[in-house]
Amino acid sequence: MAPNADRKDPGFFGRLLNRAAPVEAPIKYRIAVKSEGQSSTVSVLTANGTPETSANAQRIVQVIADDLK
Repeated sequence: MAPNADRKDPGFFGRLLNRAAPVEAPIKYRIAVKSEGQSSTVSVLTANGTPETSANAQRIVQVIADDLK
């Protein structure tokens, strides 16, 4: 059987390596750590420096707090 050049569906490697759906750019955050005497305050900021209060920001602060214990 001869290969069909007019074939529309991708082959095995085409399916494996082709990413038809566009990949969203990752959300960038800034982490601000401020020293306050014997303690420190950790804040999560957006890429342009405004405070972030989403669930992702809370999760980031929790991961940092857990790592520091």
